[in-house]
Amino acid sequence: MNIFSLNGFGLRLLGAHPAPGRGIWYGTVWFTLLFFPVLPIRRLRLKPLSRKRGTFSFDELGKTPLVTKEIFTTYLCGILMVFMGLTPAILAIHEVSKAVGIPKSGE
Repeated sequence: MNIFSLNGFGLRLLGAHPAPGRGIWYGTVWFTLLFFPVLPIRRLRLKPLSRKRGTFSFDELGKTPLVTKEIFTTYLCGILMVFMGLTPAILAIHEVSKAVGIPKSGE
């Protein structure tokens, strides 16, 4: 199965990390919407091949069971990224509405 996404929609390999002292990596394939991890599909055992311009190439060695801690960590990181991305926009809208004089709801 190919791992492919377009503009944040599709399958992405997230949480790839090396196993201690083996030269083997593990990563989880996720279904994503707007880059947000929605559903873990499978966890893979990987062998790194090369690194070009900040991207990695891997050879898939096989599937392994999903790890609950990795799934939780990926969801938590995704939620934090959404929060960090939306907070400046919310604050900016609030400041602009005050500067323009738009009344708060209920006033």
